[in-house]
Amino acid sequence: MTVHQMPRCDLARASAFATQGVTLKYPGVSWSGVRSEDGMVVFAIHAADVRFADWGASSILWSPQTAAAQATPRAGSEERLEHCRLALRHGVAEGFLVRGSETLFFQPEVLALRVVSVGERYWARWGAVARAHAPRNRAWLDEACA
Repeated sequence: MTVHQMPRCDLARASAFATQGVTLKYPGVSWSGVRSEDGMVVFAIHAADVRFADWGASSILWSPQTAAAQATPRAGSEERLEHCRLALRHGVAEGFLVRGSETLFFQPEVLALRVVSVGERYWARWGAVARAHAPRNRAWLDEACA
């Protein structure tokens, strides 16, 4: 039996999910999971992908193009797509931000998300409160992970 150690970044992401009560199916590649306690879908969201508008914030969760372009193994991409579909059916989901592969916070701030489908793409959207707390520049991303 061969034991493989998870890279530090994957371990940090898996730990962030664990603080939310989510056990990942594929700890080394999963970027979403379902909390067993209540069935809530939880997403890790790349902070660099967040877009801000007057109404709040959004980020792409899954699209055929990003799934094909990313180095994410097929199992992780298919799992994320299934979680997007599940969250769309439930009407709500939760999420937290990550920079690169690192979680921004040891105890990640939980975002209340609405998952929407636009064509074949799935987006996470959250309200104007997120905009009110977002700094005008992105320096905070580098400072948070320094």
